[in-house]
Amino acid sequence: MTQNPDIQRAILGLRMSAPFFAGLLLFADIRPRQGLGTAATDGLNIFYDPDYFASLSRKQIQAVLMHEVLHCALQHVPRRQSRIPSLWNYAADIVVNGMIAALEGFELPNGTIRDAKLEHFCAEEVYRLLERA
Repeated sequence: MTQNPDIQRAILGLRMSAPFFAGLLLFADIRPRQGLGTAATDGLNIFYDPDYFASLSRKQIQAVLMHEVLHCALQHVPRRQSRIPSLWNYAADIVVNGMIAALEGFELPNGTIRDAKLEHFCAEEVYRLLERA
């Protein structure tokens, strides 16, 4: 578990508003990675740029943590298989951001990848559609 107080407060807040995500995050190893620019996951660990998180509100930090833990829970990293990594990540981002946007009370940061026409598909379907475009 992270020692970052902003992340601890965000997870504590999720225990009341989104206990499913809070439960998933309790098992996540959340690590700072200076210079990352945002947040990421390798499917097991969640990495965040402390400077990026410092620029976000608590609701945005919660949304970013939910975003990354959803990638883990949905097994997006191993499901990528031999697909083009950047396109797969884009497709998976559309899916998880759509899931978070459908919830009330959370704020995705500016610049978040969204496509309302594709958000209800799984990552494999979104990938195929993007690949054809």
